[in-house]
Amino acid sequence: MKTIHAEIIIQTSVPQVWALLGDPTAASRYVPGVVQARFDGTHRVCVLANGAEIHEHLTFNPEQHALTYRHVKTPMPVRHSAGAFRVRPEGDCSRVEVTAELEANSADMEPALAAMMSEGLKATLQNLKLLAERAG
Repeated sequence: MKTIHAEIIIQTSVPQVWALLGDPTAASRYVPGVVQARFDGTHRVCVLANGAEIHEHLTFNPEQHALTYRHVKTPMPVRHSAGAFRVRPEGDCSRVEVTAELEANSADMEPALAAMMSEGLKATLQNLKLLAERAG
């Protein structure tokens, strides 16, 4: 199993960042490749540009400005994929941290999948930063 960590400082308040991150249908605004997201209370479906779907179980902790996800169905060849986002104050700014873990169907695929996921999470955080700072 591989663990990936990424973080970013966003030049706006925690509530401003959480307004985006805590809205499960807003994923299409900052997650690369996601063109639509729908949510039924605990389950989010993200539709990708190629039509594939990622089904996730989400848990929110608004008081801690945190959410966890577990992929229930994904086009990636993984047995397990899950993670957590958290927004924390950093002076007048916000620090967004994400930690994810994945277990590939085949151990020899894990390094490449982890690298791909790492780049995707970094791009997600960068897009979230641009969006939140524009809104703030």
